[in-house]
Amino acid sequence: MANVFTALQPVLFSAARVVGRELTGFSAAVDRNFNDKNVAKGGTVKVPVVPALTSSTTTTSNVFPTGNDRTLTSRDLTLNNAEEVSWHTTAEEERSLGNGGNADDIFVQTVEQGIRTLVNRIEEDLGVTADLACTQGQGTAGTDPFASNLNATADFKKILDDLGAPQVDRSMVIGTTSGASIRKQITAGMLQGSDAQVGGVRSGEILNLNGFSIKESAGVANHVSGTGAGYLVNGTPALGDTSIPVDTGSGTILAGDMVSFDSATGLYGVKTDFVATNMILQDPGLIKQLTLPIDDDTITITGNHVANIAMQRSALVSVVRPALQPIGGGIEQMTITDSQTGWSFLLLRVVQDGQVSYFMRVVYDAFAPNPEFLAKIIG
Repeated sequence: MANVFTALQPVLFSAARVVGRELTGFSAAVDRNFNDKNVAKGGTVKVPVVPALTSSTTTTSNVFPTGNDRTLTSRDLTLNNAEEVSWHTTAEEERSLGNGGNADDIFVQTVEQGIRTLVNRIEEDLGVTADLACTQGQGTAGTDPFASNLNATADFKKILDDLGAPQVDRSMVIGTTSGASIRKQITAGMLQGSDAQVGGVRSGEILNLNGFSIKESAGVANHVSGTGAGYLVNGTPALGDTSIPVDTGSGTILAGDMVSFDSATGLYGVKTDFVATNMILQDPGLIKQLTLPIDDDTITITGNHVANIAMQRSALVSVVRPALQPIGGGIEQMTITDSQTGWSFLLLRVVQDGQVSYFMRVVYDAFAPNPEFLAKIIG
């Protein structure tokens, strides 16, 4: 049985009840039930991906033909991130704090700050993962998409509908600037109606509109776009293409950039940094609801922007677990859970020569198994 902080458990549980400062909308919007198969840090879980099937005309025969071939691919989650916060107290400092009667309060605040730091890192990682995986987008770089109206909720409902995203568990995760704009419109009376429309105090969300639960996050990414200019489409891409031949031009086109084409509607997300002669778009590539690019179309990269996100829950997966520590060696350990997000962390207490050190550790990562259900609300 592991050593635990028997004497400090009431203090630690008290800390867990009061943590949570920055906003954590991504943690509430993502799929948290992914089976990581108990992989260790650095281990990989392969998620099989079945390709779209094509239809053909049925023919009459006394012998059934062989079904069409399928080429399965996979998307991988590698559990890469292991982080900790730590602090220590000397024996003399413990005596002084105990005499002053504020030792428990300082300990609680330190635990709060540790959880706050690690939760923020997880939330930021989710924001970056979402930014890099979006398949489509809409908006103007540097312009708050909710500054004057809430039309983006209807526009992005159409985008996710066109992409075939499930109708349930949809969220918009936005930064606080957009959140403030939405609240101003609610205050000004632009929205009237039931709690199903204006979540606010009752449901813990800013708004639930057009099928989106709108949440705020301090982890929304600020995307720095590539410097590419003068790139042209080389040839005529077809419906469903993810690889777009490119010629001429200079500068970079980066993963997560949003690009447009002269003859096509919409913005497409770039999957990987551009190299050689082909630009790779996120799945599902060029779709029928948008006009297609043609030969010699100029490729335009959207400028630096805030990467607010419209998503369906299954688009983005987060795996978070306490780090592991072998039992023994005079190390006390316990798991402590943040009440705001539900993420859990390992807390260690190590007695050393003349002092005691504390370590709070977590292993986490995120990936997008269904990027076609992610769209970027550019701001």
